[in-house]
Amino acid sequence: MDSLRWLCLATIFMLLAAIITQSGCGFRLRGAAGLPPELEPLYVQSLSRYDDIEQTLAVALNQRNIQTGEEHNASSRVRILGENSSLRDVLVASTNTQQLTMVWEFIFEQRNAQGEWEGRIKRGSVSESQIFTLTDNANTANPEYRRILLELRTSLADKLIRALTRQ
Repeated sequence: MDSLRWLCLATIFMLLAAIITQSGCGFRLRGAAGLPPELEPLYVQSLSRYDDIEQTLAVALNQRNIQTGEEHNASSRVRILGENSSLRDVLVASTNTQQLTMVWEFIFEQRNAQGEWEGRIKRGSVSESQIFTLTDNANTANPEYRRILLELRTSLADKLIRALTRQ
């Protein structure tokens, strides 16, 4: 019985030491990143209503319990100014390997007391790239390529939300 107690105490001690070490280097446990309450609901303004960017971003915001709304009742908005992508060949043993890089440029704004959009909180961009090999050409009709686009947009949505919540 004594050896079991010592094992429990040693385990607790090691866990405490690990937590103290992690907090000493700046690591902090956090819940899901969210916006300050005064910035919610958030309105997402994309290149065109209901496009892939807006839908991907809406899913990511919903997963983090960030309240979204329509423009007329939003306290803040994120405007996606553009999505740029580039595709280039990567030389890998004569395969059809390519690298797709995607960038979203954005502005994050909030309303003033008069209800007008003003004061950029943040302007920036997020980018992501992925190297892949396709069995067919990289075009929007290729399901494999569309899956890669979705993965990149999902990753960009995560990066954008992290950028918005790190004020």
